Amino acid sequence: MSTELQEQFWERVVAFEEAEWTTSFDQLVQGGMELPAPEALDDSQLSAKLWEVIRGLAMLRTFLYCTDHLSDRELYEELWHEVLREETPDMPVNEDSACHIDLVGSGSEQDNELYLRYYADEEDRRRWAKDWPNDVMPKHEPLPYDRDRHLPSHNKKSGSCRSGMLFMPDISKLHESHAFRTCPLRLITDYQNVKQRKAMSGLG
Repeated sequence: MSTELQEQFWERVVAFEEAEWTTSFDQLVQGGMELPAPEALDDSQLSAKLWEVIRGLAMLRTFLYCTDHLSDRELYEELWHEVLREETPDMPVNEDSACHIDLVGSGSEQDNELYLRYYADEEDRRRWAKDWPNDVMPKHEPLPYDRDRHLPSHNKKSGSCRSGMLFMPDISKLHESHAFRTCPLRLITDYQNVKQRKAMSGLG
C-alpha cells in the first residue's frame, strides 16, 4: 500500500473516532424530508414516500439491497422503525462514498432463512447445506416483488443482492469508496460474511 493510501486510511480512522453520531432518519429530516409514520399513509402515498426515501438515501450515498421479499409497506415500515434509526458516524461523503445496506444481512436466523429462501443461488445453497447440515434448508421460492433492479446503486448499474459488496473495509482497496464509509452492522453481504457471522454468534 502506498504512503498516500496509508495516510488516507488513518485520516479516516481518526475522523471516525472523532465524528458525532447521527441517523439517516435525522439526516433526511434535516434535509427537508417529511417522514410520516407508516400508519399515517395509504398505500399510494406510502409507495410514493418510499421512493422519496430511497432517492434521499442515495443522495446520502446509502444504497439498499435485497428488498424484493418485502412489499412497499413492509419495506417502509422496516426503514422507518429500524434501518433509518440506526446510528452511524456523521462523516462527509462524496460521489465515491457508498454505504451498502442488505435487508437480509443482519446475520439473524430469520434473515439467513430469507436469504436462502429467496436470494441464494444453488451453489450457495449447496455450500450452506454442507457447512451446516443440521440447518433446515427452505424450499427456494420466487421473489414476490420486483424492486431491486430499479434501486439506485453505487456503480450506477442495477443492484445485485449480495454481489460485489464488502462487510468490513478492505485496506488494500482504499481507493474504493467502500473503505470510506462505515455503516451499521447489518452489512452482512456475501456467503463468506454470513458464514463468519454465523460462526461468531455460535449458531454453527
